[in-house]
Amino acid sequence: MPRLKVIFLGDQQVGKTTLLKHAIEGVPRANIQPTVGVDNLFYRSDDVTLQCWDTSGSNRFIKVIPFFARDCDMAVYVFDARRPQTLQNVQKWYDLVLSLECPPRLHLLVANFVSEGERVATDGFEKFEVLDGRNPRDVMEEIIMKICTHRETFDIEMKQTRQQCCFGVC
Repeated sequence: MPRLKVIFLGDQQVGKTTLLKHAIEGVPRANIQPTVGVDNLFYRSDDVTLQCWDTSGSNRFIKVIPFFARDCDMAVYVFDARRPQTLQNVQKWYDLVLSLECPPRLHLLVANFVSEGERVATDGFEKFEVLDGRNPRDVMEEIIMKICTHRETFDIEMKQTRQQCCFGVC
């Protein structure tokens, strides 16, 4: 069973843990405690396991995030649609991830707490695809699909390069 690694980043209280627990358990939970440091959760779908690093949004724990983000397949940035500053702070999380030696190749933005019929303005973040966090299982399935699609493309590229000798003359 393939295991894909994803790190969830964002400010405190934007709903990272809520999103993950709802997706994993299938029902929303009340009174979820804030994440201290980093938590490890697993979402299983058919023949794929998504290993999710749920990070604290507290500045106290920002120094440990690089240890978990390195070599992840995707970074997912979560923001609270009711608090525009949490969207602006996504840039801080994105910059942190990009500064790593082996950063994730894929990046995704999830808007949490979106009201019915509301259009979320993500001005300045056009480089990200934005998913609606109201359907956590759909978000997780979309993450899996995007990683698997990217990995297949990457594997094909790797097979083509392996056919050449080290000097490229063969």
